[in-house]
Amino acid sequence: MQMKLYLIGQGIFHFVDGSLLCPPSYVIVVDGYSLQTNPFFLRWKQKDQLILSALLSYLSMDVLHFVVNYETSHCIFYTLEQALFSPCNSYIMQLHGSSQDIHQGDDSVPTHTHTHTHTHKEGKKII
Repeated sequence: MQMKLYLIGQGIFHFVDGSLLCPPSYVIVVDGYSLQTNPFFLRWKQKDQLILSALLSYLSMDVLHFVVNYETSHCIFYTLEQALFSPCNSYIMQLHGSSQDIHQGDDSVPTHTHTHTHTHKEGKKII
């Protein structure tokens, strides 16, 4: 949420929300036959890479693996929004993170899973 507010405040949120589309990388020259690099594309790409870099530096290692291969700020923001900001996915991420510290002990897997799920929903610390 803080990053979204920052991007809106800087007037560059339209890059990440997808409303400012990437211009074509090449344009046809006046002669009608040749192509040249589109200067609008170069400026768009440069700004988008700066935003992408800021987004990546803001992320923790726990989340970075979701977006490490994406090339635009919009792809990263959309993926994070889908993965982390929906209530169901957020809960799954919390379970995934806390499941790394679970020790089953002598319980059966169904008993341990049931206990863990109810303990997590009640907000108790899981040991």
